[in-house]
Amino acid sequence: MEMMEVPVDPQRFKMRQRRSFSLAEKMKILDRLGQGQSATKIARDYNVNESTIRHMRKQEATIRLAAQSMTSKVALGSKRNRNLQMSKMEACLTTWLDDLRAKRLPVWHHKIKSKALQLYDLLGKHEVYEHIGFAASTGWFERFKKKYDLFELRPYEDRPPPTEIEFKTTMQSAIQEGHISLGQIFTVETSSFHWKCLPGVESEEKATVLFCCDASGNFVTLPKLYGPKASKESTADSVFVKCDIPESITSQDVRDWFYKIFVPKAESYLKKSNHPDRAIVLLANDQNHPTDLEHYSFDVATIPPGCNPTCLPTAQGILVHFNAVYLKQLSLKMKQAVQFGETFQDAWSEFSFEETTEVLKSTIANLDKRAITNGWSYLLDTPHEDFSNDAILQDTVAILHSIGLASVTVEALKAQITPRELTNEEVVQIFFKHQKELEGMNQMHFVSEPSEAACSSPKEMDPVEKRMLVSEINHHLAALVSARKFFDHKDKNKVRAEAIAKRLKQVGIWIREMRNEIYPTDPMDGIPLDVKVEPFEIELEVESLDSDE
Repeated sequence: MEMMEVPVDPQRFKMRQRRSFSLAEKMKILDRLGQGQSATKIARDYNVNESTIRHMRKQEATIRLAAQSMTSKVALGSKRNRNLQMSKMEACLTTWLDDLRAKRLPVWHHKIKSKALQLYDLLGKHEVYEHIGFAASTGWFERFKKKYDLFELRPYEDRPPPTEIEFKTTMQSAIQEGHISLGQIFTVETSSFHWKCLPGVESEEKATVLFCCDASGNFVTLPKLYGPKASKESTADSVFVKCDIPESITSQDVRDWFYKIFVPKAESYLKKSNHPDRAIVLLANDQNHPTDLEHYSFDVATIPPGCNPTCLPTAQGILVHFNAVYLKQLSLKMKQAVQFGETFQDAWSEFSFEETTEVLKSTIANLDKRAITNGWSYLLDTPHEDFSNDAILQDTVAILHSIGLASVTVEALKAQITPRELTNEEVVQIFFKHQKELEGMNQMHFVSEPSEAACSSPKEMDPVEKRMLVSEINHHLAALVSARKFFDHKDKNKVRAEAIAKRLKQVGIWIREMRNEIYPTDPMDGIPLDVKVEPFEIELEVESLDSDE
């Protein structure tokens, strides 16, 4: 006897697909619950079980705290409630890392893991969190590096990475083969500079200094200062550049300085010193340092990511010596004003940004060549001479004591001119200082009711508008491909080039999603019709961005 087949509706036994909600969506659901709407109605609107909405209600406090601990951009896409203590620890950790980079202080993998544990425990003492164990595991560290693009970190404290060994070997070979002397090797550095600062004296002012010297100590340019106190625009002979935020110096600023100021002065110096018209310029791997500097007389070399700050001469005592001499010359200027009848308080309050020109000139004239050549000793394997800033600082203390600042000590001056690492407490204080502003931004984004325009459906465009918009989108795709090719060929920093390629890949995906939403694609080649900007070639190029390398 044959069994009869009973028709089965596959939709009847189809499992409901699991729905993930972003934090922004969860906040909207919680707001609707707060307005009195039932969980049943909300569950029906989102096509989920009612138990899902009830569970969100139970987790309301955790969800709202999670949204407040993130920027609105991150919270929009986040679909899980991260450990709040972990999120805040990572925010503090990135602040600490940014400070180390700015101060040219060394950092390595184990040091970061140890700092993460310390910050995690310290945050637990400031606020009460759900207890979740954290061990700074290798898995967490790899995810942390990927999340914040920290691929340039050196693995070990006492072992130089292969990139550093290779860079030193390449530099020394180029110097030997090209018969380059110490007077033909230059370095350029941007750093925070306290132009009006003494221990125990209020009214601390700072700017960004652009400093340049050679390996022989015979060539030091008059530093360029970028800060909000400047009252005039930059010229070839001026020291000051108007800049609303000292840290906002851009690659274009460095590029202008290189071609308009450095190149003419360096060419004149090489000619007067009877050096060949060929030289090497060393740059740190910074975001505000351009990677496209080219000149027939100067070969520009950028220190690769992951190298120890010992490869950067200015970080090996040159800038510390410069700051020590500047403090002495600044103290002498204050003493001179007191001798002419002014009080120290009046002389200090009247000391302006423009008056630093005289102090900087006397600072350059009194720099010790030994401090400059010692800064190059690690990179070039040259002899290291005995040198100390103690005598300069002792003279400065004596000058300040003579004008009434008896509390100033040598140790206080050393602490001022020597870069130091932020303590755990200072890092956490910086985080909590900005947290209120962050919470206010998130409250504005999540708590406010959506506008009618946002809730309404988009207006349908006519075919002509669609085609025009698609053509414009393909123009942007062409620009995307052009940018990818430019960085692939021009950026000598391959780690950064790879990071840029990853971002361009995601941008290409978003652009094509937008295009497909606006206009249906042709089934033959996947490109909207009537496109004027080589659409097929563009699509092939963008597809190459999407391929995993």
